[in-house]
Amino acid sequence: MVFSPDGRTLATASDDRTVRLWDTATGKTRATLSGRGGGQAGVAFAPDGRTLAAGGENGVQLWDVATGTIRARFPSQVMAVAFSPDGRTIAAADGARVSLWDVASGKARAMLTGHTGIVWSVAFSPDGRLLATGGEDHTARLWDASTGQERATLTGHTGPVRSVAFSPDRQTLASGGADKTVRMWPVRSTTRLPHDGSDADRILRTHHTGQVMSVAFSPDGRTLASTGNDKTLRLTDLATDESQIIATGHTDWVTSVAFSPKGHLLATGSEDGTARLWQPDTGRARATLNSRTGPLRSVALSPDGRILATGGDDRKTLLWNTATGTLRATLTGHTAAVRFVTFSPDGRTLATGSVDGTVRLWDVRTTTSRRVLRYRSGVWSVSFTPDGRSLISRYDDGELRQWNTTTGKSHAITTQHTKPV
Repeated sequence: MVFSPDGRTLATASDDRTVRLWDTATGKTRATLSGRGGGQAGVAFAPDGRTLAAGGENGVQLWDVATGTIRARFPSQVMAVAFSPDGRTIAAADGARVSLWDVASGKARAMLTGHTGIVWSVAFSPDGRLLATGGEDHTARLWDASTGQERATLTGHTGPVRSVAFSPDRQTLASGGADKTVRMWPVRSTTRLPHDGSDADRILRTHHTGQVMSVAFSPDGRTLASTGNDKTLRLTDLATDESQIIATGHTDWVTSVAFSPKGHLLATGSEDGTARLWQPDTGRARATLNSRTGPLRSVALSPDGRILATGGDDRKTLLWNTATGTLRATLTGHTAAVRFVTFSPDGRTLATGSVDGTVRLWDVRTTTSRRVLRYRSGVWSVSFTPDGRSLISRYDDGELRQWNTTTGKSHAITTQHTKPV
């Protein structure tokens, strides 16, 4: 997860193939960006806040934040992604390699090799001259961001390095690992870097009882936030080395943490499907951004923006009042996970697609089922035609079908695909 440069928006990435943009003042969803392919593994805002990079199983996508449209795609499976401070370069981790992409041309300009396992985290230094990486091979590494040459291999962790972060003054690199430790490395200049094989000069007493999944410095550099699979958020005062444990309320691994640009907000993201906003000075929760009941698979806003529909593995579709955040209705009937939800152009009908092979059409006003469209394979996605009279559905067996929403009759558009489109 990551805050926009102005702190007004929080972007979260999910295995449900979506990136969600949240209003940090209200805790409401502003937009859902749905790209093709597998789950999203990382997100990063460009310095001007106008572009968002999302990395996942099918590469990096650049989104126009204002319009919600994809501007460019970069191939390769991505586990982590970061923009350079000037916004001209994207670093994307693909397995044990890291690619540096030129944003303007869309071409790869360098390939960083040296890690012997998956690279889990990438971070540019504030001046953009160094790139830090953390990997499955128990090392963090420093690279020259302009040439792609490795500058140092940092050893000492006894487990995979899950997260790396530079301090705002660029003097220190923090690394969090599966060995339950957070290590601090001196990075005072490009000519005075830690020697290969050297250990950190400081190990923080964060008292995590499980893997450290994410680390982040506060904007003033005085506090380090860390999260882990012990379901906690820990705030460490770097002057005193005292750690404050925050009872997050998360019910699963807390996998990401980020400070807002001004430091007045802190966000955590968890495998439990929620993101939470905190006041770091008091440790109090401000809002819970709950995107699911059970694992969430799809969300959709009604055309007038008043209703949010969510579908998930619990076989239910929930309708939410976006103004109050309260639940309006629960739609039941599917016998397997609901993969996709979408509103008709006039907002009167909601279509839900499920692994059970059915598309259900619901009357939004009465919340009753109008029609069930049955097929032999699980539904991958559904979408209305602009006039709302037809529905296009895609299935696990590769079939693409067009349905008449009035009569319930359908015909195949193509059967050439052998996997979901």
